[in-house]
Amino acid sequence: MEITIRLAVQADYGAAERMMEQVHAMHVQWRPDVYCPVSPVLSPEQFGEDVRLGRTVIAELDGAAAGLMSFFK
Repeated sequence: MEITIRLAVQADYGAAERMMEQVHAMHVQWRPDVYCPVSPVLSPEQFGEDVRLGRTVIAELDGAAAGLMSFFK
């Protein structure tokens, strides 16, 4: 099992959106008073900006995207 952390690239958008959908669905289920369903959860434009600014990293497990984290000031 090999874990790699790297900067996100635009080609990661599909995997990133799938992960964000999973997390957001849990938020909606647990706190429907705060969260509502949205689609997409992460717009391609926002992801592109995050990639351009180097704000998002992808965790890969054996070469497949398994997690992400975005940094904001």
